[in-house]
Amino acid sequence: QISTALLKLYFTKNDEKILKKSCDDIKSGLDVFETELIKRGTKFFGGDTPGMLDYMIWPWAERLPMVEMIARNNALLNQDRFPKMLPWMVDMMEDNAVKTVYLPPEAHLKFLTTLNPDNSRLRSLL
Repeated sequence: QISTALLKLYFTKNDEKILKKSCDDIKSGLDVFETELIKRGTKFFGGDTPGMLDYMIWPWAERLPMVEMIARNNALLNQDRFPKMLPWMVDMMEDNAVKTVYLPPEAHLKFLTTLNPDNSRLRSLL
């Protein structure tokens, strides 16, 4: 659900309806992760330290700030809706493996514009 929504969001030009639907789908997908963190009652999906599942989810999470830049008025990361996922993201960014490969949202956005060079909406965000 998240991957498909991300792709639609990345490649739409100025269709606000697609942007909103993509953001809603991403939030619905993140709800699954939020629920799982609550159910587990742990800091990470893997327990007290990041495990394989945490590292598999991280690439999506790393791109969420860039997605918010693209989505403009469709905020994704809301503390009320994601009280466990947001601290999880902060904690993941403190992990040495993540720190080593972390890219800021601007770097992801710059790469995305190379895949979609005719999209003036994306270029305007750089």
